[in-house]
Amino acid sequence: GVVIGETTFGGLPSLDSRGSGGVMDYGSLIWIALQRARTCRAAIHVIDRLVQRHGYASDGESFSCVDGKEAWLMELIGKGAHEKGAVWVASKVPDGAILAHANQARTTTFV
Repeated sequence: GVVIGETTFGGLPSLDSRGSGGVMDYGSLIWIALQRARTCRAAIHVIDRLVQRHGYASDGESFSCVDGKEAWLMELIGKGAHEKGAVWVASKVPDGAILAHANQARTTTFV
């Protein structure tokens, strides 16, 4: 099975997605991903497709996803009030590592 937890980190006011027409909030993304995905990789794909198609309607969010084989961190934030969708990044948690996060984004470097 798949388990997803979340924490809100807010984000830049210019990336607030309210007013963009997006309808998918973080709770709905988690709920639908848990219904449709059997792995974290699949859950990340489901969330990406949902925000592309229906837009994003929340602040910055960090999702921790664990399945029977892998753990992932996915962080996403809106594109601003005038553009539907989200900007996101996902990183695999190394085997044997522990991930902890609360109300602050963890991804600081983008390659």
